[in-house]
Amino acid sequence: MFSTRVFFTVIIAALFSTAAFARADTGSARLSGYTQPDLPVFRKAAAAVAAAPAAPVRKRVRPPRRRSSIGSGGTAGRFDTLIRDVARRHGVDYKLVKAVIHAESAFDHLAVSRVGAQGLMQLMPATARDLRVSDPFDPRDNVEGGTRYLKQMLRRFRNDISLCLAAYNAGPSTVLRYGGVPPYRETRSYIRRVKALMRRYEREEQALLPPQAPVIPVAGRVYHVIRNGRPVVSATPLP
Repeated sequence: MFSTRVFFTVIIAALFSTAAFARADTGSARLSGYTQPDLPVFRKAAAAVAAAPAAPVRKRVRPPRRRSSIGSGGTAGRFDTLIRDVARRHGVDYKLVKAVIHAESAFDHLAVSRVGAQGLMQLMPATARDLRVSDPFDPRDNVEGGTRYLKQMLRRFRNDISLCLAAYNAGPSTVLRYGGVPPYRETRSYIRRVKALMRRYEREEQALLPPQAPVIPVAGRVYHVIRNGRPVVSATPLP
């Protein structure tokens, strides 16, 4: 009786152990979609994948930017000598030319807008051709053409800075059609920005002037030099 009970106990324990082992192996093989007979193949493939070196990470390489005769830049004072020279030769206010460049391209001579305007003064290709600009990405060529265009707009609109800037931004035909500054938010914001930049450059120039001369009385009169450098004659002392 005792031997029979032991025999059945051993048989039941063996069956439970076999079922547990089968479930464990089947679950491991199912992770990769393999069935029980293919388990050795799965183990070999997994070992090969683990031993394989990781694929190198490819970095995006930006194409080289085009160089001009002066070089790349983007600082406010980089092109000051060029701007002063071109503005003086064409009789256009240096501060106006510099402010337009600042507003148009932030002094990036390789700038290209979403509509195709190019260079420091953001000349459209057709406008550049009309102005005989051979290389709009060359700072000197671009500033020469843009300054000539500003001079044309100043002459056309009788030196009215607002109308000149509106024509530069929206086109002279648009200004003529509306009889003044067009009601475009972008154009009006552009005019305010350029004028604000002109005032800023005016303050910077004033800061570079020598200090005011002292009050010098001459024959009962008082001469006082004001900030713009012109003497003002007064019979009484000036503050």
